[in-house]
Amino acid sequence: CESVGILRDGQPPDTLLGAALADLHRQVQERCTPAQAERWAWTSREYVHGLLYEAVSQTDSVPLESGLCRSIRSLIAGVEPFHPLCEAQQPFELAPEEIRHPAMRRLARLSADAAVWIADLFSAVKEQRTGGMVNLALAYQRAHRCSLPTAITLAIRRINSTISEFEELYGEIRPELSPAGVGYVEGMAGWVPD
Repeated sequence: CESVGILRDGQPPDTLLGAALADLHRQVQERCTPAQAERWAWTSREYVHGLLYEAVSQTDSVPLESGLCRSIRSLIAGVEPFHPLCEAQQPFELAPEEIRHPAMRRLARLSADAAVWIADLFSAVKEQRTGGMVNLALAYQRAHRCSLPTAITLAIRRINSTISEFEELYGEIRPELSPAGVGYVEGMAGWVPD
């Protein structure tokens, strides 16, 4: 896959889209620290892998179970590549122990999940009509064999509990965070509606 080759191996692009990605990668490397640029490249590669998983799942005749659907949906959220860019906007780079802290990683996951699952609510009807498989509401519909409105209600409950967990965890860890860590999490919170 061209995107992975560009982001992982520094291969030259073969397409216009690849050229745009290579230019974006260059800009990230110029404006971020090496560690931030590597985190951006890593999360961007995960996003590309998610798109590949989604494409395969859309061609499979066996419906996805809801856990796998949520995992793929989290990868294709496209939110996590922005987290290192939020960090780069802070006056100081986060310490490795802060960026790798289990609570910080959980906050990143929660913000990405909430952002993408909210979008799933708006696209559920269209995706149901077109045979979409990777959508939280549709996964609940398949798992519970219920109507789409009931599945959307279940999805809303999941989204609300995810947002609540984000808020509670941030409240717990905030006193331990550096000013850069607080700014980093505030950047993540920007993806989660109030």
